[in-house]
Amino acid sequence: IEDEMLVGDYDLWFAEPGNPHSLTYEKLRYLRKTDPWFAIKYLNDPTQMHVIKFPRELLVRRTVNAVELPGTGLIVTCVDTAYSTKSWADYTVIITALIYGGRFYIIDMKRGKFNEYELPAMIAATALQWRPKRICIEDTGKAEKYVQREVYREMDKLKVRVPIEMVPLGQGSKTNSKKIKAGPVLRLLGDGRLLFINTCPGLEDLYDELSKFGTAASTHDDIVDALAILVQQFGAYAEIE
Repeated sequence: IEDEMLVGDYDLWFAEPGNPHSLTYEKLRYLRKTDPWFAIKYLNDPTQMHVIKFPRELLVRRTVNAVELPGTGLIVTCVDTAYSTKSWADYTVIITALIYGGRFYIIDMKRGKFNEYELPAMIAATALQWRPKRICIEDTGKAEKYVQREVYREMDKLKVRVPIEMVPLGQGSKTNSKKIKAGPVLRLLGDGRLLFINTCPGLEDLYDELSKFGTAASTHDDIVDALAILVQQFGAYAEIE
């Protein structure tokens, strides 16, 4: 992981002893902190221009065996919605987590392109499967109120009832909104307070999207959005608990 690398982990091409223009390890470390174009000028890698990164190695390190899942805790579900089944559109992501001991354990993820009839049934099925205490759905001011009503109707068919709350994901300009959303998620991941259970469906999709987040290869950020809703809505509870 980049933050853990030392001088011996780098191959320095232009570190010439005695040359005042030499790019030594110390000089490059200084430039990395002070030059906003460091990745392009010195690494020839424009994909590293963004500050928020989820290294795949860290994601794998934060994946734990199912036997380590606590036997008790608060189970919650968060939903990032997308209302199109077109190939270029974002996915809908339904993430279910168990909160215990100040940690978030991601135990289930459903990700797909559901239409307005399929999505309420999928959320209701998740409620039946995990019996979460709350379901939080991102409120973007579009059709979520309709979805909320239809989810309750689908729950009635399954004879299950879970409170649904429409929540905002937060504000931010177009240029910094991704950083604002991803920052708290990355902090919990780094602290070892956000963990993934190895039996969680779609882990490879999760690794792929998060490791590409903020780079030129990124095409979707729906999983990041769902995790951001989780951390934003239940971070205070985890701290208190």
